[in-house]
Amino acid sequence: MIVRCPSCKTVCKIDDSRITLKGVKIRCPKCQYIFSVKKQEETEQAQEIRVDNQANIPAMMKDETSPAFYQERKQKRILIAEDTAFFRKMLADLLTKEGYEVLMAEDGEAALQMLKHELPALDLLILDLQLPKMDGFELLKQVRAAKLSQNLPVLVMTGVFKKAEEVMLVRKLGASGYISKSNPPDHFLFRINQILFPE
Repeated sequence: MIVRCPSCKTVCKIDDSRITLKGVKIRCPKCQYIFSVKKQEETEQAQEIRVDNQANIPAMMKDETSPAFYQERKQKRILIAEDTAFFRKMLADLLTKEGYEVLMAEDGEAALQMLKHELPALDLLILDLQLPKMDGFELLKQVRAAKLSQNLPVLVMTGVFKKAEEVMLVRKLGASGYISKSNPPDHFLFRINQILFPE
């Protein structure tokens, strides 16, 4: 059976024997999104048509092979505010490889200045909470106070602030999402795509 991931639209081929009327959970090979697929009762004629159609579809045809996929992402600009050089470069390489345009800031004050110069042409701010000169909490307050950046999505990341009250605080300050630095790169990419392409 051929199915399409509801998150990233990647086309996946699934062994029909795995699918039941109750459904089976499938993990997208591209974005790792988990979704359910149910078997539908078909007439013999419908099954024959489906099999014929599947024969013309490659085993794994990904949407990112189309120029439109990359063009859409090239139009998205992301600012990474992170003081750790290794983590900043890792994220930048990951996003650049996916076709995003990436800007970087090493501290809170540099990130704020960059936001003032680049808005409204930015599509996402990835914000570390532990930044020198101005921490992520203060930067998030100022971002939400500025008229131009009130609607800018902000993905907050941290390796330290993980308590429930700290998560609630960043939500109250207007963060669009929260992620721990301990997550694998694929999970970061999934959350970023989820924020930028909610449909």
